[in-house]
Amino acid sequence: MSLDDSYRHPISSEDYYLYQDKSLHSALVIEKRVELEEANECVTLESEWEKAFHSSHFFIKLKERALSGKLVDFSFRSLAWRLFLGVIPPDIGMFAEAAFEERDRYDILKRRYVKDPHALETSMSLSVNNPLSQEENSPWAQFFQDTELRKEIMKDISRTYPEEILFEQEEIQSMMLNILFIFARENPDVAYKQGMHELLAPLVFVFHKEYKLVADVARPQSELMLDVMSLNHLEHDLYCTYVKLMEHTVTYYRTDSVKRDVGSSGNTMRLFTQVSTRPSTYVVQKLHDLQNTVLRRFDAELYQHLSKLGIEPQLYGLRWFRLLFGREFTLPELLVLWDGIFAGPNFSAMVECIGISMLLYVRQTLLCCDYAGCISLLMRYPSISNVHYFVQRALFIYSPNNYKCPPNWQHRAGSGRSNSFTRTQPPPPSPPTTRTSSFTKTASSSVAALSEFSDSIKKKISQTASAALPNSTIKSVIGNRYCIIFT
Repeated sequence: MSLDDSYRHPISSEDYYLYQDKSLHSALVIEKRVELEEANECVTLESEWEKAFHSSHFFIKLKERALSGKLVDFSFRSLAWRLFLGVIPPDIGMFAEAAFEERDRYDILKRRYVKDPHALETSMSLSVNNPLSQEENSPWAQFFQDTELRKEIMKDISRTYPEEILFEQEEIQSMMLNILFIFARENPDVAYKQGMHELLAPLVFVFHKEYKLVADVARPQSELMLDVMSLNHLEHDLYCTYVKLMEHTVTYYRTDSVKRDVGSSGNTMRLFTQVSTRPSTYVVQKLHDLQNTVLRRFDAELYQHLSKLGIEPQLYGLRWFRLLFGREFTLPELLVLWDGIFAGPNFSAMVECIGISMLLYVRQTLLCCDYAGCISLLMRYPSISNVHYFVQRALFIYSPNNYKCPPNWQHRAGSGRSNSFTRTQPPPPSPPTTRTSSFTKTASSSVAALSEFSDSIKKKISQTASAALPNSTIKSVIGNRYCIIFT
């Protein structure tokens, strides 16, 4: 027996020998540290919940926080969005009850639309209930239509935020597919249109992160928090929130025409039929009104420049509005923008005013660009160091008397997509003399070349005529026509 095995210090405890194994000691220390961190995080999460939702006038304070751009580090942004959009009422005593009702409603819809004809128990005859049946009431006819719809939706889902690993998970893709499919079936007048998945993706990103945090950290005593943000009902809550979001944005996807008044009144007789060139859909009409009315009021010079170039607002605005600026900003920036839109005084007005704010921010660059340059800039919008600036500017545009005017920041011309601000005024347009002199120089060169070419042709014709017809001479030149006179 070695000394190490036999020797034991009289005052040493079992723990001393237990921790002689350094790897075991390290593992236990790490485990203890994790437990302490989780306990502290749990206390922090619960204290944040208490502070946010148990204070007086919490809903008003939550809106003010969102409009100030201070929901970035908030652990319950998903719940704030549900409150702003009206998914659950701003009464903490009704949080759980409202959530349960919405989840029950989604379960009913899912049972109604997600079906497998193989599992149906029906008394239909085999002539109707079979995959080859041509009958309209055959369950297989609807099944094949649903299969095509799901394929179309899945094609878009697979391309959602490729830089985010979350959207590559099969479970997440399946959940998004169910939500978009059920929404399309429940709203056949709208159905599914490309781009709708990009409105769902930010919701999934925020909800999944926060619901998982609550499931991992919250203690059983936090019953209300666990009920309202249950990871087992993530799909349910996402669907209910998505429906409320689409109530505000569905008009941007409608393609039905809007009746326009061409100006006839009373018994006035029209000698000619007036062909209306006004927009035919709601979103296009709204975009035209925005550029031709609101922008004109705030920046007449920019309005005239865009109008002179013939830049139609739907060229850039359709994507801005339908995706709620999802392609113009990074995902973290977009969440800040959505905080302001959801908490703002009016959803559609905030979207429109943010659009105007974005135009005003790049006005200096736009005024220096031609048609192609303007379209390129608006379709590849430059980044900004603080996206919350657009929320501040939109609030001022919406109600100048109630909101403070932010600084008039401008994107620096020639800075590309870098984060840059400037307050300098746009440079004066290039003097026309530069263009005129350039044109004159080009035209003069062209005329000289043409004259030289004409003399060359004239000489060749003369030589050819003299060789072929010795007794002929070129008598005259009239314009481009050479007259050969025989003598």
